[in-house]
Amino acid sequence: MYSNKTNVRGDGTFFVADCLMMILSDTFPNKVEFLYPRRNITGKIPKLSAKRSFRYKPRTIVLLCCERREIHPLDWQRNMSASEKPSKSDVENDRDGVYISNVCSKEDTVTEQTHILQARVRSLKAAFLELGSPTPPEDISSLANRAAEKFPSVKKISIPIELREIWMAASEWHLSHNHCDCFGFNIFSPNEVVQVTAEIFGNDEELLKQWRKDTASAGKETSCAHEGWLCLASTSEYDFIFVNVDAESPFFGRTRHVVNNCCEDEDLTSGPFDEFLTRVENLIERVRHALSAQCQLQAQQSEVALWTEYEQSMRSSDADTDTDTLHDDFMEVLDAEIWHFYQNSQYGKKQKR
Repeated sequence: MYSNKTNVRGDGTFFVADCLMMILSDTFPNKVEFLYPRRNITGKIPKLSAKRSFRYKPRTIVLLCCERREIHPLDWQRNMSASEKPSKSDVENDRDGVYISNVCSKEDTVTEQTHILQARVRSLKAAFLELGSPTPPEDISSLANRAAEKFPSVKKISIPIELREIWMAASEWHLSHNHCDCFGFNIFSPNEVVQVTAEIFGNDEELLKQWRKDTASAGKETSCAHEGWLCLASTSEYDFIFVNVDAESPFFGRTRHVVNNCCEDEDLTSGPFDEFLTRVENLIERVRHALSAQCQLQAQQSEVALWTEYEQSMRSSDADTDTDTLHDDFMEVLDAEIWHFYQNSQYGKKQKR
């Protein structure tokens, strides 16, 4: 993952300049094919002398000049990472646009980014009162197959890696009890999302067409009625969150907020999907700190009064930082539900004493 043509930005994004990564087999081929995050790319390797090609070993990474693309580390080949940044002796001369670095095998290591993501998901689980059992990998593959059947015009379905980790940790996520799969904040099981997506639009093709027409007339470049959008979660009986799973779409990994009883369909977070995960993490953390501080200072104050103060403080801070990244209505619903959860959780009761 390192070469003199690869830079790492401070935000954790790899900027790959004219490079293509693949894993060599036991023999050195004259052509390589690599499954890029959004499409397959095939590139020819320049003809090399027998002496030079003999020095290439299995399980090395080739960066082949191909095109310019910005990629998040988690989009790279899963469970692969460079053992260390190669020294000058490890890297071939800058000839023919081919660069080599030794890597650990898939069986030997898991990427640091995956470890970090899994830790984030484990931390997030502590804030949810009801969780489903872990999802087997085959169920996520099955979801991709069902989504491909539902969206025949989509060439490649891809579940964002952050969402895969969420589902592998728990198939369902519910912020509160008595949720009825809609109240509070609920992430649906991968076995349900295709069916839920259809039901939100009444299993009616004419309704889908009308929805697309109405959103297009409102000047929106896409809508959740277009192919590639799956319903991921709910915050009420009318409010739903969709994620784009079309790997070749510019909307891949983005989320949208739908209110299906009044044809509202708005951007929620931009891609990658990590932005949505980060948004939920931040909301929960902010409520945790706000609740802890206010309960310590005002232990005798009523929950209604506490919530009023909290809501006002959140709205004042949101005015400057959040309006561009999250739909206002969803913000209020999610904040209120997280507040309600903590007020009734072991954590909240302990803080109120």
